Amino acid sequence: VKLFSGFQKDLEKSLPELEAIHNLKQIKPKVLFFEGRDGIKKIYHDTIKERPKEILEYNTSIFFKTFPGFHHEYVKQRIENKITAKRVAPKDIQWSQHAKRDKQEISETILLPRDKFDIPVEINIYNNKVAFMSYEDEIGLIIESEGIAKAMKTIYNLYWEKIK
Repeated sequence: VKLFSGFQKDLEKSLPELEAIHNLKQIKPKVLFFEGRDGIKKIYHDTIKERPKEILEYNTSIFFKTFPGFHHEYVKQRIENKITAKRVAPKDIQWSQHAKRDKQEISETILLPRDKFDIPVEINIYNNKVAFMSYEDEIGLIIESEGIAKAMKTIYNLYWEKIK
């Protein structure tokens, strides 16, 4: 019992130091998880609510099957908020139509052949956030981290310049 009480006192004395070590980094990445179609729509609403200057997008055609008509509403909100978009998308009917409206949609779109670019998940990079949306699984997540967002923006811009 005496041994235990001595250990407990030492632990209590060390607790502030242990907490300080744990909290050395005040800013920690935040991860938000979303389920279902409504959850994925919340991610889209976040891209508008955050009011970034620009959204960097890796797009998928599955979006149009999952949310028929939603793209018109979303693009309209993005335009109203003067948020530009750089879009990398598979070359198909829907994305080709959007690419033709780049000027009206304040976007720049690069279309790639489906055999080279056919990803099942959409990725949006904006402000200090990176969003992943898997339409087939009906899940999404937002990682809020300045470092991760900066790294993803750098990778995106390198890729953009290479394919442009």
